[in-house]
Amino acid sequence: MSKVISVVSPKGGVGKTTTALNVGSALSLHNNKKVLLIDANLSSPSVGLHLGVINPDATLQDVLANKVDVNDAVYKINTGLYIMPAAFLSKKVNPFTLRQRINKIKEFFDFVLIDTSPTLTNSTISSVLASDEVLVVSNSDYLGLSSTLRALRLASQKNKPVSGIVLNRFNNHKDELSKAELEEATDMPVIGVIPENKVFKEAISSTTSVVFHKPNSKVSSIYKDIAARLSGTVADKVKVKDRFTALFKRKPKVSKSDVDKLLIENEIK
Repeated sequence: MSKVISVVSPKGGVGKTTTALNVGSALSLHNNKKVLLIDANLSSPSVGLHLGVINPDATLQDVLANKVDVNDAVYKINTGLYIMPAAFLSKKVNPFTLRQRINKIKEFFDFVLIDTSPTLTNSTISSVLASDEVLVVSNSDYLGLSSTLRALRLASQKNKPVSGIVLNRFNNHKDELSKAELEEATDMPVIGVIPENKVFKEAISSTTSVVFHKPNSKVSSIYKDIAARLSGTVADKVKVKDRFTALFKRKPKVSKSDVDKLLIENEIK
């Protein structure tokens, strides 16, 4: 049975597309899954660029506008990995037909991953509605925490379970939030911590993913673990709670009052 997962972060620059690409690559390479990665970032798509698909004949926008059959916008990248790219310039489309389009094709894939826009626009909301689960990508700073809380609130509002949080671009600096602190502040499990590494630039220059570029690297092994978790071989998914709590057992870098303030700002009630 196919599983549809939207990869979400309302904050740009957190590495959401990189996460979606490498998790999808790991699912196909290490878990022998057939994976479709959809670029639903209609404002600034980049999945195709990452993989060398520069000027596709058909895109997600063509599918949403009912100009082409959904199969015509699917491109094979590697054994087990397929993408549906988005156009850089296009006329306005209705993103809320996404779920209907995915339903026509998802039976051919084990996983459908949706790379979303870095804002809580209609395209992001439609992606969440089209999903079975939500995977949240965060950074280890105060702004990252705020955007993560917003993403979790959206998942809760749409009654979508959360697969977990991926803590991306982690440098292990003393002024960063740790994995434990992020889990305490959000009441959600962090299922992967991805460090900054030059291998990402290498993969981009080679128009491929890190997992395909260096499958035996430390970074690739982390994505392998995330993929195993999503495929159900490590742990079950976790339901989003209506309220988020932060019960710190030691002095945190982000205080309980800070988290409460973020909850109020994001109207999480």
